[in-house]
Amino acid sequence: MTNRFAAPLALLALSVAVPGFAAANQAAPAEPTTEQPAPEATPAKERKVCRTETATGSVMPKRVCRTVAQIEEDQRNAERFRDQQNRMGASGR
Repeated sequence: MTNRFAAPLALLALSVAVPGFAAANQAAPAEPTTEQPAPEATPAKERKVCRTETATGSVMPKRVCRTVAQIEEDQRNAERFRDQQNRMGASGR
């Protein structure tokens, strides 16, 4: 039964000890550091977006990363394809 409470008690002890440790470290004089410029932000269209997709007929999800521009292009292509299928289906009957 003591093993059941050992992990939560250890986490509680760490959470109480860590703020005091951080305060002690802040009191020490800081070493001189060289400021590096922040990296330039990438344009929104070039930013990568990752998500998990499951292919049709598969049960294994796969992580797919694409840029925002690629995602928008895929959406436009899907919309064109859907419109084309709708026009062909209506005139073929």
